[in-house]
Amino acid sequence: MPDTIMNIFDGDAFSHVSMTAAANRIVRVPKMLGRLNLFEVDRITTPDVAISMAKGRLNLIPTTERGAPLPSATPDKQQLRIVRTPRVAKQSTLYAHEIGNLRAYEDAVYDVQNRPTRIAVSELDQVANIILARQIKLQADLEFTMEYHRLGAVQGKLLDSDGSRVIYDWFAELGVAQPAEIDFDLDNASPAKGALRQKCIALTQAVRKALDGLWIDGYSYLLALTGDAFWGAFTSHVEVDPTYGVFVKSVDQMNALQNWGLPGQSFPFAGIRWDNYAGSTDNKVAVGTDKVIFIPVNVPGLYRLALAPSEFFPYINTPGKDFYSLLVRDLERGSWVKPEIYSYPLHYCTAPEALNRGRMT
Repeated sequence: MPDTIMNIFDGDAFSHVSMTAAANRIVRVPKMLGRLNLFEVDRITTPDVAISMAKGRLNLIPTTERGAPLPSATPDKQQLRIVRTPRVAKQSTLYAHEIGNLRAYEDAVYDVQNRPTRIAVSELDQVANIILARQIKLQADLEFTMEYHRLGAVQGKLLDSDGSRVIYDWFAELGVAQPAEIDFDLDNASPAKGALRQKCIALTQAVRKALDGLWIDGYSYLLALTGDAFWGAFTSHVEVDPTYGVFVKSVDQMNALQNWGLPGQSFPFAGIRWDNYAGSTDNKVAVGTDKVIFIPVNVPGLYRLALAPSEFFPYINTPGKDFYSLLVRDLERGSWVKPEIYSYPLHYCTAPEALNRGRMT
C-alpha cells in the first residue's frame, strides 16, 4: 500500500503544468492595495523588463496660418532602465509517513432533501486534497508578499522581506529626487486656522505638477493611507473632526455612533481621500503607525506589474503567469514530496517623484 500511495504522484494530476493550471484557478483573497487594481499588468517573455520615464507631457500648439506647414510632434525624451524581475518562491514538505496510512473509503453526500448519496473517496482524492491545502497556504503567503511588494511600489522602494535590504530604489533607478516627508503638525494644540487644509491643497497641486499630463481632472485623485496613530490624530483634528463626523453620519446614520472614529471609514477632506491602511497584525505589511503615504489613483500607466515566465523548461519564452506550482519528489528514497510555488513579479511606479509621504509631527 505505501508503494501505491507514492505511485499516485506519477499521475498527470501532479505534473508541473497540471499543478500550475490548478493553482491558478484557486480564488485568492486580495489585500487593501490589491482591491484598488492600481497596477497594469505586462506579461513579459524574458526575465528582464525595460522601464522608461516617458510621461506623455502635454505641449502647447502654436497658432499657424491656414495652408501653412504644421508643427511636428517631438517624441518625449526617455530615461531607460533594464531591470531584472525578482523571484518569490516557497515550498512545503509532505513526508511519506503523513500519508502512509491512507485508505480508500466511502462517504455520504446529502442533497437539499437530505437524501444521502454514497461516493468513493480514493487515496488519490485524499492526497490531492492534502496537496491542495498545502498549495492554498503557499498561495496565501504569496499574496501576502504581493501586497508587501505593492506597498513598496507605491512608496517608491521595493524592500526584501527583512524590511531593510533594498531590492530597488525607484527614485535612484530613475534618477529623480524623493519628495521630502511632510510634517502635518497634528499635535499642535492651537493650529492656525485653515493651515491643515492649505497643506493638503498644496500637496495635491504638487502631485498634479509632478505627473504633468498624466493627471486627468475629474478622474484622477489622491488617496492617503495612514497608520493607526496618524488616523486617530487626524480624524480628531480641529479642522477634520466636523467633516469626518458629518461624513460618517451621512453614509451610515443608523450606526453612526458605532462607526465614529473606527478605521476603514474612508472619507474626503481637502480634495484628498483618506483611509486607515489595514495592515497585518505583525506590522510586516503596514504603514508606520504615525505615518501617511499618498497614492495618486486613476492615473493611466502610473503603476505597472511585470510578470516574467518561470525558469523551468515548460515556460521558457512564454508570457509570465501570476504564479507557478510544481511538485518535487524525493527520487532517491521516496520519503517526501514538496509542493512549491514560484512567482516573478516586478511592481513599480513610472513616476516616483509623484509619491509623497507624511508624519504626524
